[in-house]
Amino acid sequence: AREAGGKGGALPVTVLSGFLGAGKTTLLNHMLNNREGHRIAVVVNDMASVNVDAELVRQGGVLKKEEKMIELSNGCICCTLREDLLTSLSSLAAETRFDHVLVESSGISEPLPVAETFTFEDPATRSSLNDVARLHNLVTVVDAASIFDQLGTMDTLVDRGWEDVPGDKRTVSHLLCDQLEFADLLLVNKCDLVSEAQLGAVETFLRKVNPTAEVVRSEHSKLPPATLLGTARFSMKKAEEHPQWLVEAREHEHTPETVEYGISSFVFRAKRPFHPERLFAAMASRPRQGALAGLLRLKGFAWLATQPNRQAHAALAGTQFTLSPGPPWWVSIPRAQWPEGLAEEFQAEEAAAEKAKHEMYLAEQAEQMLAAQLAAPPPAEHALYYYKRAHRAATEEANPEADPAALVQLMEERFEALTAEERAPFEEKAADEQQRTSALAAALQLAQRDATPYSPWDAEHGDRRTELVCIGRELDGEAASAQLEACLLTADEMVLLKEEGWGWLPDPFAPSWLKALGHGGAEHAHDHAHGGPADALLGGMGGEMTEANLRGVMEVASKQGLPTDYFLGFLFEELLNENAAKQIKQCAPALRELFAASPDKRRTQWTILEGVVNLVTSPKHPSWLLKKTPVILMALYDIDMLEEDVVILWSRSRRPAHAEVDMKVREAAAPFIKWLREAEVEP
Repeated sequence: AREAGGKGGALPVTVLSGFLGAGKTTLLNHMLNNREGHRIAVVVNDMASVNVDAELVRQGGVLKKEEKMIELSNGCICCTLREDLLTSLSSLAAETRFDHVLVESSGISEPLPVAETFTFEDPATRSSLNDVARLHNLVTVVDAASIFDQLGTMDTLVDRGWEDVPGDKRTVSHLLCDQLEFADLLLVNKCDLVSEAQLGAVETFLRKVNPTAEVVRSEHSKLPPATLLGTARFSMKKAEEHPQWLVEAREHEHTPETVEYGISSFVFRAKRPFHPERLFAAMASRPRQGALAGLLRLKGFAWLATQPNRQAHAALAGTQFTLSPGPPWWVSIPRAQWPEGLAEEFQAEEAAAEKAKHEMYLAEQAEQMLAAQLAAPPPAEHALYYYKRAHRAATEEANPEADPAALVQLMEERFEALTAEERAPFEEKAADEQQRTSALAAALQLAQRDATPYSPWDAEHGDRRTELVCIGRELDGEAASAQLEACLLTADEMVLLKEEGWGWLPDPFAPSWLKALGHGGAEHAHDHAHGGPADALLGGMGGEMTEANLRGVMEVASKQGLPTDYFLGFLFEELLNENAAKQIKQCAPALRELFAASPDKRRTQWTILEGVVNLVTSPKHPSWLLKKTPVILMALYDIDMLEEDVVILWSRSRRPAHAEVDMKVREAAAPFIKWLREAEVEP
């Protein structure tokens, strides 16, 4: 039994997660009926106001008098009831009479936020839950009979009445993947309801999405208590680095496995950006077409042509594909703000890629030489070669007058006259050489494949790139990769569209992207409301738009590592108003510094021009501001934030989705454009 406070004063806690009906409550009751001397406290969470699971445990009569059950109802412990969970576990640990706590979470709970609760600090006591309790295991119970159906559904939690808070936009498939990826132990339940082949497919898929979790089979949620209570699997360090298979993509450590039960995976990498419209058509359509229909899970980061300064976090769970804002690319951040050693790391990886290119060239040359050898005569004739090599000197010495052709004919006749036993040593040598040559060819082919040069840094585009881990069932990886490749900008588009600005491509992801940035990057209503970049910047303003206040906001942006283009978008959206021209002139020194910090000034000018469009057409400003467009452009031009050629290119361009608005602004800007053109032709 656990002594007061337990080992190190920490009370072990195991959290049970899994979909409604997967078998969590059955597992909990089984553990309580077979506790093997452990004193167990139970925390049961239900999203409804009536805690049905707690009632089932109570009716089971499995709790002893000295044991305790806490009900957390009408919410989810990974969000709305997080503080209640913190308080409950702290209280149980303080009682020092329990050996273990089993927490049964609601069917819509995600394990990771529960784990994060252990790091929260009480402002009053400066202590955290980790001081008195420790996570022992994060267990997800998997329904083997329905997992692939759940992954394939298009239902949202709202569709099923499972939402925790109003407006919860999570999908069933995304929630299931979250529960699987953050677990330490995956309990494959209801094994009696599926065939061995189906069970193999389930387990192979689970090992793909969570390679480090232990996978255990069960029927009716029966499991030896020691499996959960006796072995601690949770690692906070691992949790902070999740998900493991994304680390695999970043570190280029993917090792292909033998395809079992139709489950396979591949890593898609690209150094050209995605065309937003093509990617949306390929991934967000339902049902997906071609080989991409075989994808069950996709996750990683991507380069979207319309968002050159910020990573796009891509995620597919079943049928649901999302693309949300990630952190800035390092190339969009001034090098002075880079972590120490990052530039050297990129340089080393670029050098390694160049070395790999050279090694691949040598491998190709060696392979061509070996190809000629592999096309040589069969082993019997190779045996003749080794016979000739062994007897040539003796034959020449015995026949000094014979010409070379006669010597060869003589040796061939003697070789034909050999018995099988006499030929054997030469045939064995020939066979060994053939085998060695074949093995060398295979090794060189493998080396050539594995040495494909890859570096996360590119001389022209910096660290902008795409790396996606793709997992599927009956998946044609080569065809799926080709479909994703077709969603990239072509080489011609990279050249032809660059000057016009990729930001003007039609982008179906733009509305959700901007909404996410404006609300702190939250992907769904289940996330807690917390101040995002925009809120933090507004907090640093300190009053009306003056140069001093603008510099205060710039300091906040710098500390947050926000790229120049994001800050400029915020400037036009939130700070400038109907007095924009005057504000720009007043803040000219600060704005010049901001522009000078941009790593791609042409791209930044397109951002500025887009900001002008948003400013003069915003419904929160008076309609007459549109007529002030030439004055605002002139103010920006006067402080060297706009160049003639960029503005003239901009005046000719139209965004397909915003053609009407763009036309109005270009017409309003016509006097300034005319002045620029006339200035260009002056002697």
